[in-house]
Amino acid sequence: MLSQRGGGEPEFCDHDLQADVAPDMIGAWVGLMLSRMEADPRVAHHGGRRVELVAPLPLLDRLQAEGWQRDATGGAPLGARAEVVYRAEELLPDHAGRDLWGTCVNRWRQLESNGEALALDEYHDRGMDDEPLPERLRDDRVIVLSVPSRLNHWYTQVWSAITLGVPVVVWRSSEFGRGIGSWLNPVRVGREVTVTLEEIRALPEVLHSSRSGRVSPSESGYIEGSLEIAVIYNDPFPVLPEPPPQLSTDSIR
Repeated sequence: MLSQRGGGEPEFCDHDLQADVAPDMIGAWVGLMLSRMEADPRVAHHGGRRVELVAPLPLLDRLQAEGWQRDATGGAPLGARAEVVYRAEELLPDHAGRDLWGTCVNRWRQLESNGEALALDEYHDRGMDDEPLPERLRDDRVIVLSVPSRLNHWYTQVWSAITLGVPVVVWRSSEFGRGIGSWLNPVRVGREVTVTLEEIRALPEVLHSSRSGRVSPSESGYIEGSLEIAVIYNDPFPVLPEPPPQLSTDSIR
């Protein structure tokens, strides 16, 4: 998506669909697409770069999505060249049921109205709370779930979050490292932290800052192992390309 002129609305200027990309080549293919975009003069009208990848959750898991942002195509990791976020196809309006999509949208609206919401961080010991996680995810105040892949049941938890309409899901493949609570809210230690609207909106950019070296490990905004963190980020109105026009006898001249 690029603007034709400074200050203009972004438009889809190019499409490239390849159905036969090998799993271990996805990062390189996305990096190549990003290189093409970076060479486009219209990029001068934009302050940042963002790559969004849409796929069903089982596919994101099988293809090890967090590995794509480490691809070295172009001399730098993809995650250092652009904000890399993922959209679970299950949460998009055309795929989600009315109740699921409504729950997702309502959580964002509440966040915008209240200015803050809850994040659950599975990095910490689950024994701190006896309530089953899926039940906690039904709480409309919960907008973020963070899960480390070292948990045996991590995929089940991510799937539960997706199917219950939690719009932001963070998973990290690193064996050790701080949970999200330590950098979203350094004051509060525990499985449940309060996050603000500004923090959630800035999450992709904050991750990109750590991946690209714009903040150092000694600074408070630094996220340890940021290239090993993948974020499913579904805001209420994802920008998608216009569907192709439907052919009809009236369109034939």
